[in-house]
Amino acid sequence: MEKETLEETKADAINNTEEKSNVEKEETEQELTALQETKKKKKKRKLGRIIGNIIFTIIVLVIAFEAIIGIVNMKKINEGEEPVWYLSSEKQEEATKVITKYNLGLYRIVKTDTDKDTRIVLKPFFIED
Repeated sequence: MEKETLEETKADAINNTEEKSNVEKEETEQELTALQETKKKKKKRKLGRIIGNIIFTIIVLVIAFEAIIGIVNMKKINEGEEPVWYLSSEKQEEATKVITKYNLGLYRIVKTDTDKDTRIVLKPFFIED
């Protein structure tokens, strides 16, 4: 009798470990699948972040380049020369003053000549006179 119970106990122990190992395998497979899905999501987020950083950098560089061109053009106009680069210019003559506007894209240079003085202002495109 003792042998039978010993053998039954061994058999039960083996069956239990097999069941546990199957459950553990399933849990491990589920964990691996979840990890793979999170890695894919992280890669997508990482790629999106890289693209966003590139676009942000390009926008900042364009704004900085436009500002530098605007400042250089302002100095040229202040010295009485023609600006280095501009998209369009507009001249308005009135009885007491002459207003010249140079459109640079993101910025405008407004030169106002009066009898007393000359004023040169660099303005963003969205500010009206």
